[in-house]
Amino acid sequence: MKTVYITKANLNRIISNLKSTVTFSIDSVVNEIEKDLQQYNLFHEDHITDFFNNNELKNIILYKKVLSSEFETIINNIKQNKQNINYDIANSNKKYLFKTDRPAYHSDSTCHYLNSDFNNIRLPEQYNNDNVKKNLQKYIHLPFNHINNIFQKLYNTNEQLTEIHYDNTGSTTFINSKVKDLIVIEQKAIKYKKQLRFLLSNENIGKKIANFRYAPTSKLALVIQNEDVQTKKAIIEFHEAKIKLKEIIYNLYNIKNNQLEDKFHFNQYVLDEIGFKACRGCSAFNRYDLKQSA
Repeated sequence: MKTVYITKANLNRIISNLKSTVTFSIDSVVNEIEKDLQQYNLFHEDHITDFFNNNELKNIILYKKVLSSEFETIINNIKQNKQNINYDIANSNKKYLFKTDRPAYHSDSTCHYLNSDFNNIRLPEQYNNDNVKKNLQKYIHLPFNHINNIFQKLYNTNEQLTEIHYDNTGSTTFINSKVKDLIVIEQKAIKYKKQLRFLLSNENIGKKIANFRYAPTSKLALVIQNEDVQTKKAIIEFHEAKIKLKEIIYNLYNIKNNQLEDKFHFNQYVLDEIGFKACRGCSAFNRYDLKQSA
């Protein structure tokens, strides 16, 4: 088995692709996640469904399974994997301002492309067309907020663009996590969970927060635009804490599945099966290395 590496953006891409092809009962998902996290006392009094919607829960369980030995079994049970990746590329190119390419894996863990971040801009669904992209791409030299303002003025809309940024490391919250960090991770997880419960229990604004707790993060600004400033601030605080808690849950799965470095490592065969390509930069590096050692 040859081990290769992929970026966080491409890990998210795999999960997104699997969401449309793998089915789970939500009850079994909730039970499995809460059982996995039982030792950390995160959901002893609360349920994970108090904070996360079904789509977020499916992301969490797929994250776990993709990093575990179950991934290869899942892939072997899915037909037309490479076609699914092609569909995902086409779908990405519809929603993003800048074109995305077929995902690559890296044999060299120091590859520049493996360590570069993923940056793009997501368009609202009704504006996913070539004319809009062409009009906006000319402003790429401007800060994101300026591009968003131009978009709103050009199309006379309150809809907003979404800035997409993935730090392409093994974890967004903890870099190079080791088992010795586990206590710190647990403490942070409990801290954010308590913050979520505190906000929901607030007698003045808790009900308002509860109304928006399952809102998609990408559409949050739009759905809360008519709320007062205090309510907006509380809802945003809730979602920011929820994102941090989810990242910590991901990190606990990283540790459990020995993904302790700053890149995600996989069996090359499995990635070949789902339509990944070898990074040309790594291939060039390997050829040079072979010449040097000959």
